[in-house]
Amino acid sequence: MSVLDVISIIAAIIGAVAGVISAVIIIFSFMHRFEKDIREDVRRDIEGLREEFRRDINELRSSVQRDIGDLRERLIRVEDRLNILVKAFGKQGDVVAGLIEQLGKRGILEGADAWKTALGSINSIIGNPLTEDEKKRLLGYINKSKDEFTPEEADDFERLAKKFWEEHMDKDEAWYLLLYAAAVRGITYGRYNKELMPLKLT
Repeated sequence: MSVLDVISIIAAIIGAVAGVISAVIIIFSFMHRFEKDIREDVRRDIEGLREEFRRDINELRSSVQRDIGDLRERLIRVEDRLNILVKAFGKQGDVVAGLIEQLGKRGILEGADAWKTALGSINSIIGNPLTEDEKKRLLGYINKSKDEFTPEEADDFERLAKKFWEEHMDKDEAWYLLLYAAAVRGITYGRYNKELMPLKLT
C-alpha cells in the first residue's frame, strides 16, 4: 500500500466523518427547531386556554352579578309585600281588639275566660320583645282574675299583650292573649263606668 493509498483512505474516512458530523448537526438543528416549534405551540395553546378561561370567568361573573341583582330586587319586592301583610295583620288585630273591648264594656261578651284557659302554655314562649319586668307583669296579669283589674292595670295588660302579639302574631297564643287582654280592658272600663278610649302604645 502506497502513501497515496493511505492518504486516500484517510481522506475517505475524514469525508465520512465530516458527513456523519454534518448529519448529526442537521439532525440536532432539526430537533432543536422541532422542540422550539413544539414549545411555541404549547405556549400559544396555554395562552389561548388562559384567555378562554378568563373570558368564561368574566361571563360567569357577569351572569352571577346579574342574577344576584335580580334576586335582590325580588327579595325587596317580597319584603315590601310582607311588610304590607304585617301592617294589615296589625290593623286587623287593632280592629278585633277594639271590638272585643267594646263588647266587654257593654257586658255583651261572655266566655272571655276561655281565652285565658288557652294561655296555659304561653309561659314557655313569653320573652322577646318583652323585658324581664314586662314579662313578670304580663304573667301576673294573666294569673289575675278579670274582675280584679284597675283601668291602669288593664291598659298596661293590653299594651304588653299587644307588644307580644306584634312579635308573635304567627302563634295562636299571641292572638288569645291579645283578645283576652282586650276583653279584660273592656270589662274593667265597663265596671268603672269609664269611657273607653283607643289605647296609646308607649
